[in-house]
Amino acid sequence: MPAHRFNPLSALLGIAVIALGAAVAEADLVVIEASAIGPTDALALAGSRAAAAIARTSSVPVWLVGGTGRLLPSRMWDGLVGQLDL
Repeated sequence: MPAHRFNPLSALLGIAVIALGAAVAEADLVVIEASAIGPTDALALAGSRAAAAIARTSSVPVWLVGGTGRLLPSRMWDGLVGQLDL
């Protein structure tokens, strides 16, 4: 039996990653939660970019949402991104 890798996006959505395309294409709206939001970019869960790309090609609106304290000014954003291996 092959090992199953945990995927937070599929766990959150309750769907298998292989079904992500079909689920997004049938959705009325895709909501992506950002871990941090900078002046021009955002950090989100793995798979979020794929979901957004599928939504765009399917003409499904995408909303990026972020909780309190997640919208960062430029200097804080640059410091955060500088610490990541992107």
